[in-house]
Amino acid sequence: MGNDWKEVYLTDIYSIRSGLSKPAKYFGSGFPFLSFKDVFHNFFVPNNLTQLVKSTEKERQNCSVLRGDVFLTRTSETMHELGMSCVALKNYDGATFNGFTKRLRPKNNSEVYPEYVGYYLRSPRFRNELLAFSTMSTRASLNNEMIGRLKLVLPSFNEQVSIAWILKKIDDKIELNRQINQTLESMAQALFKSWFVDFDPVIDNALAAGNPIPDVFAERAKQRKQQNSKQTTNIAYEFPSEFEYNEEMGWIPLGWEYKSFSKLARLDTTSVKPNSSPEKMWEHFSIPAFDTDMSPVFQKGEEIKSNKYKVHPNGILVSKLNPKTERIWWVDIQNKDMAICSTEFMQFIPENYKHRA
Repeated sequence: MGNDWKEVYLTDIYSIRSGLSKPAKYFGSGFPFLSFKDVFHNFFVPNNLTQLVKSTEKERQNCSVLRGDVFLTRTSETMHELGMSCVALKNYDGATFNGFTKRLRPKNNSEVYPEYVGYYLRSPRFRNELLAFSTMSTRASLNNEMIGRLKLVLPSFNEQVSIAWILKKIDDKIELNRQINQTLESMAQALFKSWFVDFDPVIDNALAAGNPIPDVFAERAKQRKQQNSKQTTNIAYEFPSEFEYNEEMGWIPLGWEYKSFSKLARLDTTSVKPNSSPEKMWEHFSIPAFDTDMSPVFQKGEEIKSNKYKVHPNGILVSKLNPKTERIWWVDIQNKDMAICSTEFMQFIPENYKHRA
């Protein structure tokens, strides 16, 4: 930290307000609305707010969304999902914000650059400080008194701008990589469906060999024949050219087996206490890390208060929380003795490494 950088309490530079809480019947039409999910999943408020709410002029005035506003989630099912931040980079005409969040609005004399604040509040330093102050009853909660104890590290305004500019460039690269990965994932899913659901290589091989094709695949075979589809790689040689009938699965490629998932992988819950080795650096696979960029964070054991699961080099992590949000992590660890994951994951270890994919 620079010698001229200062630490300030959030309440020294921000005023706090709670958001808008209304019955479900008021949602779906009306004025733009910043939702809990918008805040939770984004460093910065999305350019367009897709949710709508019927709000009054007074509500829109009191719960407005302006450039520089900081939003913190004030309640969550787990400690690690509490106090997630989101910063507005423009004024949102007529918008209001969710009642399960807190709005921190810069005071008139505050010299804070919103883009810098957006990155700082998602940093491991601030997240660890926030979690140390949070409380847990049936749900984790964050109140004004706790927010008032939190600090923000502030360089000069020009340094804030420079730091944010560099981080934005890195962020843009991460987003580009994410889009590339998303495209590759879509391609992989299409290939998986072609090979293991539609059995296209088997159909192609059967057509080439003149072997009979079950009626259930007749339409698919007709399409493949009309399109003159052929496998462009040697993958076709890995598949048979005939089908056989299985009582559990119906028609499947000849020689393939039907097995329960428990025979392919086992659930591993080996427990680790990172804070028993406070100075060691742990590779931590957490839910927030997955949601940010699917990259683990490195933390000292003293910063990790709760027990974790040991991560196996061949492990596949599947989130137990929020089943509508798909979180499947095919891990690639650096040190098998220092890799851990949140107990909010289930870790499956393939019985055969070849089956991991």
